[in-house]
Amino acid sequence: MNVIKLQNSGYKIIENDGSEIFVPEVQSNRHYQKIQKWINEGNTPTPEFSDEELLQQVKQKKKAEIKSAYLKATNAFITIDGVDWDNGFDSAIKLDGEIRFCEQLGLDKVVFFDYHNNPHNLSLSDAKNIVTQIATEFRTLLTKKQSLYKQLTDTPTIAEVESIKW
Repeated sequence: MNVIKLQNSGYKIIENDGSEIFVPEVQSNRHYQKIQKWINEGNTPTPEFSDEELLQQVKQKKKAEIKSAYLKATNAFITIDGVDWDNGFDSAIKLDGEIRFCEQLGLDKVVFFDYHNNPHNLSLSDAKNIVTQIATEFRTLLTKKQSLYKQLTDTPTIAEVESIKW
């Protein structure tokens, strides 16, 4: 036997040729009996995962939580002057594009549809203000996400990773 790793309900033997055998904790199992003899001779199985592997698993889970919270926040609406607007990068780009079309056509008003699909006939100045606020909110959320990702990368312990919150 080359490497013996602890598992939830048994052991994993990794042979010299790389093959793996799962050995359940069953007294009548001949592999289990060999492992017990090996342990009784003073040997110790290695943990299923190293501390570094466990840390990386927790970091991946936390990164997924952060991403989920970020996507939820950017897909929620933003209220500006009592009106709910779609939030996020796509919304800001689409609304900004509509303003640009109107400017190219020489129009001084633009129609925006809010989160509830109600039309709003706006001056270009008011429309630009809405786009600026949506873009600012998006950048704030993006910066928060990236900051948490950086903090996650730099965090050396599982307890510190678990303390990171959206």
